[in-house]
Formats: sequence, structure tokens, C-alpha cells
Amino acid sequence: MDNTLFGSLTIAVGAVVAALVPALVQNVRMRKQLEQLGKQLGNVDASYQKLYKTYHDLLNKELHNVASQRLISFQLLAIDSHLCEDKIAGRYPIIEILGINSLGLLHQGRERVRNILENKKKEGYGGKIRILLLDPDSEAFRRRQVFEMDKVGRLEAELCASLYILADIRENVGSEAFASLEIRFHDSDPDRSLVMLDVSATDEAIVLANANGVILENQYPGLGGERGLENECHKWTLSCGKTYYKGDLEYFRNLWSKAKQIENEKLHKEALRIEVLMISKFIEGKV
Repeated sequence: MDNTLFGSLTIAVGAVVAALVPALVQNVRMRKQLEQLGKQLGNVDASYQKLYKTYHDLLNKELHNVASQRLISFQLLAIDSHLCEDKIAGRYPIIEILGINSLGLLHQGRERVRNILENKKKEGYGGKIRILLLDPDSEAFRRRQVFEMDKVGRLEAELCASLYILADIRENVGSEAFASLEIRFHDSDPDRSLVMLDVSATDEAIVLANANGVILENQYPGLGGERGLENECHKWTLSCGKTYYKGDLEYFRNLWSKAKQIENEKLHKEALRIEVLMISKFIEGKV
């Protein structure tokens, strides 16, 4: 190879190298920048998780320490906190409710119930809701009316309102999504209301297996004339109040196993039936 050709090749190679080096250096810099960005994002995510945990721990501490609250507000705050935790953890919520008629919770928490059911409709999965109320045809219901000095059919009217709310939700979300909600009537004298979050009291295979379970318990007052929601509300978990937690779980399970199911498609008719009975009592002078 003569010197002229060799010189030309050297110049050409040099030109190629000179052109590639800046690009290679830029790629190295970009890779380092991406690595640094990845670390920063990881730090941001870790900070967010730490911040959320701090918020959640403080909220739970506040909910537990302040035992006596406005009942419905207390319950809704705890439900919102737990639903947020379920969403972050990728769990679908299981909510179990026990009450005489649960009107306050269903009225103020209506959109929460609807959202849980609509998630299943939109995304193909979602939570479960079980509601256990006092049978209006039972002697226990009539004794409760006497105890609360209900002389005009208030408890029956509140029960009707709860059934109308549920029937309205069914009409809006559709029967398929609403199938994740089950309602039953029991006939035992009530002494408490319960809101149980991810406890799964009726699923014996996983009972007590869920460390995330929370029970909100409201013991009814013992004095005649007082309504259930006038008393305190307490929060129990397996790590705080385990004895009460297990007691409430068994209480709900036993009532649920003996309660009669109300078909979802007949909720509206059931409300109308109860109203007809109320009107009959009025005509007969019983109220």
C-alpha cells in the first residue's frame, strides 16, 4: 500500500472516529442520566410509600384513640381509609354490615356502595357487600320498636328507605354488578351494629386469616328510648382488641347463617310490602 492511499485511509478512519466519539460520549452521559433518574424515581416512590404509611398509621391511631365519635362520620372515615389501603395493595374490598336498618350508613355511604359495585361492572372484578338487617316481621323488631319508644312506625320507615336506596343502586349499576351485594333479615334482638372491612366473617375458609381486617362496633345503649347510634363506636383489629374482634365476627356469622335472604330483584317490592303493612296498622289504629 503506497503512502498516499494509507494516508487517505487514516484520514477517513479518523473522520469516522471523530464523528462517533461525541455520539458515544453522549450515549454514556444519557445512560448515566437515565440511571440517576431511575434512582430519583425510586426515591420518590419510597418517599411516597413512607409518607402514605405514616398517614395511615396516624389515621388508624386517631381512629382508635378517639372511641366516641359521631357514629356515621366515624364509620365513613374508617371505610375511606380502608378502601384506599385496599386499592394500593391491589385487593378488592369485602364489606359486611349489621344493623337494625343501617339507614344512616347506606344514605351517607351510598356512593361508596355504588362505586364498589361499579368497579366490578367496569373492570370485571370488584368487592363484595353483605348487609344483615332486622326482620320487620319478627317479634324482635316489635320489641325494638317498644324499646326505642317508636309509636309511629319510624323504624319500619327507615328500613323501607334503606331498601329503596339499595333498589335504586341496583337500577343504576345493573343486576350483574349488584349480584355482588347480598342482603338478609335476621330475627334476634339486636344489641350492636357492625361494619366489618375485609373480615370475611361468612367465609369460613379464610376467617381470621386476614390480618388487614377491621371491625367497627357500636354497642347499643341499654336505656329505653335511646337509639342505637347514640352510643360509642370502637375499632377492633387482630392486633388491637382481638377478643372483641373474634366475638363480633362470630356474632355476625351466627346471625348470617340463620337469616333469610332477600332476593335482589325483589328489594323494591319488599319495601312496598312493608309500607303497605304500615298503612294497614295506621288504618287499624295500631299506630
